[in-house]
Amino acid sequence: MKNADNALYADDDVITLTNNTVMHLFSKIKYQLSGQEIESLFHPGQATMMLGLLKFPDDFQKSTGLNQLWVKDSHTTAHLQNNIGFAARQGYIIQKPDPKGTFSFRVPLKHIFGFCDDYEKVAYGFKHQLTLVRRGDNDAIFRAAAADAEKVVLTKLSWYMPHVSPNLQEKLALYKTIESKSSLPGGCRMIQCESTPVTQTRNFIW
Repeated sequence: MKNADNALYADDDVITLTNNTVMHLFSKIKYQLSGQEIESLFHPGQATMMLGLLKFPDDFQKSTGLNQLWVKDSHTTAHLQNNIGFAARQGYIIQKPDPKGTFSFRVPLKHIFGFCDDYEKVAYGFKHQLTLVRRGDNDAIFRAAAADAEKVVLTKLSWYMPHVSPNLQEKLALYKTIESKSSLPGGCRMIQCESTPVTQTRNFIW
């Protein structure tokens, strides 16, 4: 995270990142296998937030923690004394790192895509492709009105994928399945998120 004039952050700067901030940096995330779209998620910030709260209603923080910078806000404003969640996230971003304003997160794919919760088979001979469409920083930055305008700069993005090495017996069974060109079930759940502007009137059609 960089401030507009590249000045150094002070420990009492009233600015940090929002909950689930990494997902709010993108407008769309898409997963493909050899060019075939498996799942495409619009509004990933809102969608993954709602999904996380539904899957872990008792304590979303236990499942995500600082992996996605989730600390519940106790107030609607950016305030170091009145908002416990804001203060905790501000400490992680401003007070603790060196240099100040830097951060790193780990986001499991199962927190983004529905198929990652269901599909447990090994994908053989497929090209994996992950597409992330960047959006503005307004929903990712939480700051006081008097704080300087900021922007989030992504300098490194790594994708970790597990590799499976079967033993000889399982490898032989896999080769037989591949040679026979058998069809294997691949059903999974998909996450979708749609939105529409809400008018100021009581009734509207969507």
